[in-house]
Formats: sequence, structure tokens, C-alpha cells
Amino acid sequence: MTSYLDKGSPPPADVEYLGFDFVEFWVSNAAQAASYYVSRFGFEPLAWKALETGERELASYIVKQGEIIYCFTSALNPNNEDLEVFLARHGDGVRDVAMTVKDCRATFDFTVGNGAVPVKKPTILEDADGRAVVATIKAGFGDTVHTFVERQNYKGPFLPGYASLEADDPLIRTTPSPGLAFIDHCVSNNGDQEMENVVNFYIQKLGFHRFWSVDDKQLLTEYSALRSIVVCDYHERVKMPVNEPAEGRRKSQIQEFVDYYDGNNRAKKSGRDRRPRKPLIDS
Repeated sequence: MTSYLDKGSPPPADVEYLGFDFVEFWVSNAAQAASYYVSRFGFEPLAWKALETGERELASYIVKQGEIIYCFTSALNPNNEDLEVFLARHGDGVRDVAMTVKDCRATFDFTVGNGAVPVKKPTILEDADGRAVVATIKAGFGDTVHTFVERQNYKGPFLPGYASLEADDPLIRTTPSPGLAFIDHCVSNNGDQEMENVVNFYIQKLGFHRFWSVDDKQLLTEYSALRSIVVCDYHERVKMPVNEPAEGRRKSQIQEFVDYYDGNNRAKKSGRDRRPRKPLIDS
């Protein structure tokens, strides 16, 4: 195991990652998925956006426990190509690991200037509770993205455009909450020999640094093995372990995930035809 003390050069003063903001799951049934986390994991309903609130394309249900916010999103129409392709490839899964930032536009310009692929340019969202600024880039792995959220001027339950959701689920009152407090880290599992590429993405594009690492000499059991490098921002608020499989007596659990989830490594090897995608940039 190795701990790293060198953080490298600090990013510009207005590029500051304050922590994980929310994690968005793309799922087949958003209401059902959110209800499961409420009834089984002690989350509480926070906000929503669907037909009943005036939304015409997506249904999103947001739940919260401590500082943890999960957003579950599904399509309202059968011709939503982005969700259709994602769900066909992966099943229900994480689409967006969002980060709270000091200055959304500065962070977007910094990362895109370093070579990150833009998905959505900085956009101001406003309602009666104030305003927030959001922008999105492609993550360093798979079909995942990172949304930067600047919300210091917003006092609503989640983001502008979402209605407060205070559903009175009886299971909230009858089962104790596990007391989950915050998201400590978000992990990406990658194919063999992909770890360094992903690590370099976060160092070069987002200004992160290596925080900790372990290889297959330490993480090796009779059944499985893996290698892992943890990267984090300069202030060490956003930690992201990057894993890859290693040779063991049996298939690594990391490789099992890549095979079942259909990560980038498998898609490249299979050579399967993928439907044409719309341009990533959304103005």
C-alpha cells in the first residue's frame, strides 16, 4: 500500500471541488427505484420532476439521507435514445457522479481546457428558491458523466425545476434508519490495463492527484485479486478509487463487474454494432 503526499500544483483559486453533490441512476422505473431506497435503506423523499410537475421528457425522483442525495431518472417517452441505449447496454446503473463546486463556469472551462469532453455547457437554472449553475463533462470511464453544481445561491430542496416531495411512507416511521451520513468515495471498475488511463484522466483533466494505491500483492486472496489507485481533488474532499482486475486463481470480482455491466473494455473487444449517437455537446 502506498500513500502519496505530493498534491502537485493547486488549481486556480476559483476551481474548487466542495464534495459529492448527488449520484444519478438511470433506471427503468424511477418511482419504484426511489421507493426501494426509502423503504429498505432509510432514505427520505426529497424532490421530484415528472408529468405532474410539467416535465415532458423525464421522470426523476430524489431521495436523501444525511448528506447523501440519490436521483433516479427514467424516460417518459419510448423514443428517448440516450436512456434506451444506456439501459440496453448496462441495465439500471449510475449515469452521473455530480460534484459541488465553488464556480461552475470556471471548473467547466478548466476541465474542458485540459481536454475533458463537454456534454452540457454551463447553464443557469432559476426558480422562486434562487438559482444554480450546472455543467456536465464526460467522465474518465464508460458512459458515466460528471455534473458540476454551483448552488450557494439556491435554497430549494434539490435544484430549480424540481418540486418538493414529502411522501408519507409508513415504512419510514416503522423501520429505523441505518444513519448513513455522507458519500466517502465513488469507485470505478475498469477492464484490465485501463486503470492508469482513467487515473491520468482525473489528474490531467480535473487537477486531481494520487491519494493512495494498492496492488495485487496486497489485494490477493484465494479467489480474487485487483489493483486500485485512489485519486482526489487538491483539498481531498472528492475521492475516487479506480480499480482494475488482476490475475488470481479465479476471475477477479472487478472483471466480473466489467463483464456483467458491459464496460468500455468489453464493448471494444466485442466489436458489436452501436446505434449512432447524437453529438455530446448540448448548448
